[in-house]
Amino acid sequence: MTSPSPPSECDLLAAAPSWRELVAAWRSAAGPLQWGGFWGSAKALATAALARATGAPVLVVVADQAAMELALDDLAAFGVGAVPFPAREARLGAEAEVLRERHHALERGARAGFAGILVAPLAALVQPVPRRDDPDALLLLEQGMRLDPDDLLRRLVRAGFERLPAITGPGEMARRGDIVDFYAPALGEPLRLEFFDDELESLRVFDLATQRTRHVLRQVRVPLGGELPEAAGPDDPLPHEQLPPALRLVHWEPGRLAESAERLAGRGPEFAAALERYRAFAAARRDPGGVLLELATLPGRDGTLDVLSVEEYCRGVAEGAALLAARAADGEQVRLFCATEAERDRLEQILGERGLDAGLLHPRLGGLDRGFRIPEARLTVLHHRELVPGHSPHRPKPRHRRHPGAAVADVQSLRPGDLVVHAVHGLGRFRGIDAGENGASDVIVLEFAQGALLELPVSRVDLIERYIGAGGGAGAPPLDRLGSGSFLRRRQRVAAAVEDLAAELLEIQARRQASPGTPIPAAPEQADFDASFPWEDTPDQAQGTREIMADLGSPAPMDRLVCGDVGYGKTELAARAAFRVMAAGMQVAVLVPTTVLAEQHLRTFRERFADWPFEIAQLSRIVPPKQRRRVLAGLAEGRIDLVVGTHRLLSHDVRFARLGLVVIDEEQRFGVKAKTALQKKRATVDVLTLSATPIPRTLHMAMAGIRDITSLSTAPAGRLEVHTEIRYRDEDELVADALRRELDRGGQAFFVHNRVHDLEAVAERLRRLVPELRVVTGHGQMEPRELEKAMLAFVRGEADVLCSTTIVESGLDIPNANTIFIDDAQNYGLADLHQLRGRVGRAARRGYCYLLIPRGQPLPVDARRRLKAVEELRYLGAGFQIAMRDLEIRGAGNLLGPEQSGHIAAVGFETYRRLLAQAVARLKRQGKPAAADDRRQPAAPVADLALGVSAALPAAYVPGEEDRLRILRELDRVRSAGEVDSALAGLRDRYGPPPAETEALARLFFLKHRLGALGFESLQRVEDRLICAVRDMRRVERALAPQEVDFRVISARRAHWVLPDPESAPTEVLAHLFQVAAACRVRPAGRESRSSRRRR
Repeated sequence: MTSPSPPSECDLLAAAPSWRELVAAWRSAAGPLQWGGFWGSAKALATAALARATGAPVLVVVADQAAMELALDDLAAFGVGAVPFPAREARLGAEAEVLRERHHALERGARAGFAGILVAPLAALVQPVPRRDDPDALLLLEQGMRLDPDDLLRRLVRAGFERLPAITGPGEMARRGDIVDFYAPALGEPLRLEFFDDELESLRVFDLATQRTRHVLRQVRVPLGGELPEAAGPDDPLPHEQLPPALRLVHWEPGRLAESAERLAGRGPEFAAALERYRAFAAARRDPGGVLLELATLPGRDGTLDVLSVEEYCRGVAEGAALLAARAADGEQVRLFCATEAERDRLEQILGERGLDAGLLHPRLGGLDRGFRIPEARLTVLHHRELVPGHSPHRPKPRHRRHPGAAVADVQSLRPGDLVVHAVHGLGRFRGIDAGENGASDVIVLEFAQGALLELPVSRVDLIERYIGAGGGAGAPPLDRLGSGSFLRRRQRVAAAVEDLAAELLEIQARRQASPGTPIPAAPEQADFDASFPWEDTPDQAQGTREIMADLGSPAPMDRLVCGDVGYGKTELAARAAFRVMAAGMQVAVLVPTTVLAEQHLRTFRERFADWPFEIAQLSRIVPPKQRRRVLAGLAEGRIDLVVGTHRLLSHDVRFARLGLVVIDEEQRFGVKAKTALQKKRATVDVLTLSATPIPRTLHMAMAGIRDITSLSTAPAGRLEVHTEIRYRDEDELVADALRRELDRGGQAFFVHNRVHDLEAVAERLRRLVPELRVVTGHGQMEPRELEKAMLAFVRGEADVLCSTTIVESGLDIPNANTIFIDDAQNYGLADLHQLRGRVGRAARRGYCYLLIPRGQPLPVDARRRLKAVEELRYLGAGFQIAMRDLEIRGAGNLLGPEQSGHIAAVGFETYRRLLAQAVARLKRQGKPAAADDRRQPAAPVADLALGVSAALPAAYVPGEEDRLRILRELDRVRSAGEVDSALAGLRDRYGPPPAETEALARLFFLKHRLGALGFESLQRVEDRLICAVRDMRRVERALAPQEVDFRVISARRAHWVLPDPESAPTEVLAHLFQVAAACRVRPAGRESRSSRRRR
């Protein structure tokens, strides 16, 4: 027999006499009502109960965007799927997702029979919405309809769309022949329209990153809605005017709403006028049950419900849950929310160990801002997180669908004028792509010394790479002279030096592998701990977890680099590794560069391990002497399981009973002495290094296979890129406007100024610009207690702006802070700017970064390039490109010491990296140095083809040199006939049917790789045959044996391939080769079948 379902929270509230009195008063009131006492998330329960009782739609108005996010989670906890109506942030950058949500909310709310709940910040209700009767505001598209493409483009231009060669984001459009792409911000997805004359033949949604179709539509309504003002004018429609008359209006926290209204009115007369229109609408509601209802935490004007906090349960998970269970056994109705199933399972396990029934707490999955008790209803509601002393505030999960951004130019993207390295001729300059002498086949034009030009067939794009090494400014290296052989000699010298370096590095690695280590056994509860992570793992995180667990289970000490962009989950991987080590009875040291970061990591790890019996402590200069002595004793005696600390952890008086793992956060920020001490530890204990922008040496070694690397490159769900702008530091209006907007959405801001002596003056300037701001200052020279006090005030939301030096750079995680100003941004390194920008945009809201520079002061070339790089590389996961761009700007620097720096400048970073990777692979495979000839051997041989066929990617088909070069590199990656078809289908999708010469080009790319892998060196059409130069005749004969071809061996390195038809046109020869090559089986180089070895 199943036990009866517990009563719902709405039922329990409805049974409380005080609540019934309040509802009766509301039903009969003729004017606005204000009720008080609604502590924590009780406002959401009250709203849900009212909506259920009336069956009418409800508009909940909150103070700001942050309050809206929390309200949505709270309502969802009580079974209500509310609809968000967010505020626009027009002057802070494009917000396609916001426009889509506003459009969706109005569409839902205006439907007949809608009885849901809309949640809006006050600012959203004073912003205008498109008129429903405006013919230009809505575009109806249907497959097969008649529509002139030129008329469509004119309509899009009127609506404010920008025409570009290819679209990369909202508000853009492009036309290529019969294909029109456009991205209406309020639709939330880019559309591709394909026309046949004036008939809309196809209507598709496509992916910005891949430019490939995601799905096909039959019809769609597209809200165009041109540029709207920030505040509604007298004739502009407001949101409430498009919602049904039966709407119930509920205001949460009238005190905070009044503050928001005051800030809005202060932004200008148009805001004040729009606000008055909304106030008049709210005050005019006089129908019984339809009047404005205000719910407040403080006692209310017209009634108060007795609601208490849940602080008494904040005693730790075990004790708090046990007290809850005891209350529940006495008749209290308890509802305990958990972030994950694993968290719920662990709670049940803890209560089971105490002989208590977890079912009494009715644990369920969900988010909740703050718990509450209603004694009259005998109801207690709280979140598992609130059982932990000093717990962090609730962080709403992102609700945005994340569409990948446009495909970004990779490290190898080229523009005319860029330096390149040719594999044979060396350093040249890319001049562009031309049609070639006869116009039949495209060529890449390169310039070398003395103005000499080289025309390279586009099918050999693999021979060139962008030069990254000594920078491209005044110190750029000289171009090589064609035919001089100087580059090959330089390359041979570098290869020899790289061989020595590789042997040295591998010897270090071998010593580590041979070190007597201790495998860390798998913890039985590891899966439970991993699953209790409240966010869904990205594929990279899941792979990283597997790699780290494999390392810990190996007898050799782990030395793994976890490289991931800011906020991509590196700390969680460190926590999982720490759990396994601590569960095995060993200790963990987490080494961080600053005391501020140590304080944050301490809170993070204590909260993450709250359900587990581990002792976690901190060791840094802000720890009082008495507590420091206790921590040192605890480490030596093994009572402390995990310690977070600065370089103080490397002092001689710090002794561990059984150290098993060292986690190093941002290793590049430690000094030489600290790094030397760390190097000694690497030989004996497991080391996990976390870095958002790896120092080039670390990155390089990882790429070359000398150090293990885990790369986190997938953005967490719902993450939005940070809007980045370069602005002048004297733009007071911009600074004030951005700060007020951040306040309007309930957020906080950083202002980074890296000079201590006038930091307070900068803070005073901010207070003058926005008098209502609460500003605190922080810098490394402050007394530790004062710094901690300022930082904690900011973390707890008691200050709006933290004006500080770069102490905020590393790892500080304050989800509510989403605007950052970086003063004198020209003085920072690229990695530093990327790290600072990473402090914002970590929650469900978009972050904004302003790089402030002095007006009228010429900036050095390198500084200009750094700032432009940060502004351009703002997409999610830009860390790798940032590291490579930094290498390019600074030159080779101290990548692998001054001697190797010269080698990198000589041949370019990519060539150097490949030589080192090849040397490492050879030494690992052979255990001995390679011969000189072996050093020159390419990693993957290709065949040169001269078939006389027209092969090109015409500019008329793909406009834009960068796009053409990117597609050429994509075609160069095809290795199978299926990939050729896929590549052509992608071109067909984006640009329309490819011309014959582009299809030929795709097949040539495939053939050069396939025939090279089969053992051919070159093939040239001469009359009725192909003259073949062969690298490995035995390999070629074996591959062609099953095919019906007339292949005649002339010598060990030469053969004739007689064509089936002597009169074959070049396209027919290409088709014949493609058919034969696609059917040939490629064996891995150096591998032969057993039968062939036996025949020998």
